[in-house]
Amino acid sequence: RAQAHTRVRGAGRPMGLAPPKPAPGYCAPHFCGTDCCNGCAPNAYNVTPILFLHTPKTGGSTIECATQGLQRRGLWTNMGHVTNVSHTQHCLDRCIVGTVRPWIVITIRNPYEWHVSLYKFAYAGLAGCKTRLDFEHYVDTFVARPPPKNHGTFWGQGNIHTQTLAITRSCGWPCRADFLLHTETLEADWAALVRATGLPVAAKLPLVNAARDPRGIPPPIRFSEHVLAVVNRTESAMFDAFGYRRRTEPFAHE
Repeated sequence: RAQAHTRVRGAGRPMGLAPPKPAPGYCAPHFCGTDCCNGCAPNAYNVTPILFLHTPKTGGSTIECATQGLQRRGLWTNMGHVTNVSHTQHCLDRCIVGTVRPWIVITIRNPYEWHVSLYKFAYAGLAGCKTRLDFEHYVDTFVARPPPKNHGTFWGQGNIHTQTLAITRSCGWPCRADFLLHTETLEADWAALVRATGLPVAAKLPLVNAARDPRGIPPPIRFSEHVLAVVNRTESAMFDAFGYRRRTEPFAHE
């Protein structure tokens, strides 16, 4: 479907077409494809432009809200939940300033915590994948194998639900990001990014996207031997690439 666009200006220079508007309650559109980078342009701030790839369930909404002013000035592009790495490549080429290539910044999360967050999101009925299964049966249905066709899905039919796949779709694998924002240390990582790039923005992040349980709190979450085996297998690339520690002893998630 064709997008409606508006001409905007920033930093005293034309910025081309504005990116699509976000859905109500969000600071950036999450599925905007190559239109995400309609607002990038030469800037007068002498800083490297940023493409931010928001891996679902990693705290990326906080980053999107913190960078609204930067995006209006053409310094930052919120790419949302990129579903095709060609969209990222398109925006890398489009957002070059002179000979300066944009940085790719991406959010990542401990794989065990990521699966818990995605499960709670699905249990709450807040996404395409809605479930009332307990955690182990959810992992069996959506992570161990592609979900049945009669189930909703986050990534499209035929795809298992893993962070590895989400990152591969947005950044390729291995993902050659210039800077990583870890959910576990998001505030510190954000401050380090601001220092490293000289971005004219506050180093403190806003609090957004608090937990919601409109369909009630899910059953107790436990990583059994079986669940650990599935997560360790399907997220093997995440553990190896980003240094997260594999767990082998069953544990209850608090």
